[in-house]
Parts: sequence; structure tokens; C-alpha cells
Amino acid sequence: MLLGFGLVCTSAGPLLAYSIHMNESEQHERTYQSLVSVMQVKPASSEAQNLTTEGSYLYGRSSEPGKLGSEYLVFEVREGKVIGAFYMPSSEFDCFYGTIDKQQLKLAIVDPNEQTTYPFTIALDGQSQAAGTESADPVMNLKGYQKINNLSDNDLRILNTCVDTHHQEVWN
Repeated sequence: MLLGFGLVCTSAGPLLAYSIHMNESEQHERTYQSLVSVMQVKPASSEAQNLTTEGSYLYGRSSEPGKLGSEYLVFEVREGKVIGAFYMPSSEFDCFYGTIDKQQLKLAIVDPNEQTTYPFTIALDGQSQAAGTESADPVMNLKGYQKINNLSDNDLRILNTCVDTHHQEVWN
């Protein structure tokens, strides 16, 4: 396995990033682990799904998935805690972990070189539910980001890498 490190400049500021390059047998193992993980995670398929609901989510500065030059966040929520990554297509990614409540996503972005963390917060935007929905609670979205309902294989690969790396310290 080969690790690469670099600096990614985003609209939120510079982020230290890393990428992982795997040989073929490692890729097969990761694919198997990804499939197992996908089967255990609730999909981000419902517009009415609230960010505090357990599941996997994808948000982007652009509503178009995979748009070059746009920043995306892919993350998983469990019991009010999150693990995920910031990334830009055809680039590296930064793992993060943190908590989510009804007002904000509080993150610690991991510097892969020094294994130190940097705090980062994203405000949540409450939007009213459509008439006829079961919950009276507003749907929460990340301020400045747009929800994308379908996670690609690459989104899941990135997410699973970060979950594998940080699940012990966050969820156990």
C-alpha cells in the first residue's frame, strides 16, 4: 500500500490531504469490505431524511456529483457522531470525525502526517418539511452545501477508508 500526502486548497481554506494507493489484492479486499459496509448502512435516499438520522450522506458545493473543482463531503452518522471526508474529484481526501447536533457539524480534520486534528464547524440550515410528511421537525442541511442523494463507488471507497481508520476512537 502506498500513501501519498499533499495540501488541498478549498473554499473553506487549505486542508492537508492524503491518498491511498492499493495493489490489486488490497483492492479486492477493500471492495469486499465496502460491499459489507454498504449493506449495513442506511442509504441517503430520502429527501426528508434528517442529518441527525443514522446513515450515509453526500453533500457538495455543487449539486452535480463529481464536478471538477468542487468540494464534497461524504460522511456516516451514528448516534450523533460522524466520520467522513472532504474531497475534490480526481484529488486526495481529508478524513474527519466529530459530532452533529441540531445546529452544527463539529469536526476534527485529521492531519495524516502528524496525526493531529484541526477544528472545523459547518452550520446546519433548517428547512421546513413538505406538507403531508410524518415529522414536524425541519430537514437539516449543511449550510453552503447541497445534498446529493446517490453515493458513488468512489464516495463509498473514501468513506470506508476513513471509517476503517477512525471507527475505534469515535464509535467504540
